[in-house]
Amino acid sequence: MKKYYLYLSILFFFIILFINYYFNFYKNYEPFSNNLNYDIKNSKLLDNGERGLFAKKDYKKGENVEICPTIKMDGNKISNDNILHDFFFKANNSNKSLLSLGYCGLLNHSEEKQNCNWKVSKNNNKITMYATKPIKKGQELITNYGSGYWAAKNYKEI
Repeated sequence: MKKYYLYLSILFFFIILFINYYFNFYKNYEPFSNNLNYDIKNSKLLDNGERGLFAKKDYKKGENVEICPTIKMDGNKISNDNILHDFFFKANNSNKSLLSLGYCGLLNHSEEKQNCNWKVSKNNNKITMYATKPIKKGQELITNYGSGYWAAKNYKEI
């Protein structure tokens, strides 16, 4: 009879653990939230429902914001009207394009409000986004795409 109560107690314990996990997981679930130091939200900079990255902490000048692995691709083999062209980075010493697998592609552009920049690794395997000046918690992380981006797209710079 003692074994019965022992097994019943163990079963009860695991049921309580499962219920606790289940309700805490869904109670705290937020789409686009992550364990990183930024959130993905609608950008006030663009004011058109596009997303951007927002700091969840203060960043110091020079501090890394994100390190993104990349895929090397031949951008010329992808149709010019494909949205992937908006997310390519220029590779070092190569005609290849780099597609970021992290959140680097979600930084929006502003020459005046720029607070981040990126550096492509020598082997083109990663892109490091870093703060170019102090960034306060809640601020949008913004970079400058450069004039070549706008000329290649035949877009008016925003």
